[in-house]
Amino acid sequence: MKKVVLIAGLLVAGNLFAMTQFPAGNYHGKGHAVHQSGKNEKYLVESRVTGETIESTYRAGGELMKYAFQARFDKNGFFDVIMEGAKVGTGYCMSVWCHYSIRIGDFSLEETLTFYQEHFYRLGQKTNDGKLISWEEDLERDRD
Repeated sequence: MKKVVLIAGLLVAGNLFAMTQFPAGNYHGKGHAVHQSGKNEKYLVESRVTGETIESTYRAGGELMKYAFQARFDKNGFFDVIMEGAKVGTGYCMSVWCHYSIRIGDFSLEETLTFYQEHFYRLGQKTNDGKLISWEEDLERDRD
């Protein structure tokens, strides 16, 4: 009986550490992408994070790209990934880490998000038109 109570207590405590919204703030920093072909790219990134959305703007080689998604959280840190009003994937969060994956046709993406000590770290990979690209980003929260 003691084991059952202990296990139940650990499960309840585990849910207390799950994020059910993203830490809001504006972040800026740098990223580095590696293509499967060996090509390397460095870029600048700015992200606006609210409780349920992440909107990012990327600047690389004179180009400007935008990427945004909404996370519809449940009370245990799991979420649906919503883009342009449609569910395209799922994810989950714990204390400072979140991970999600999406698939839209032949395009797939997975990314780990870490919110720690005023930083927003991203590590991910995507496959687009059969080409694999991985990246990492280090963004710092803007001081208001």
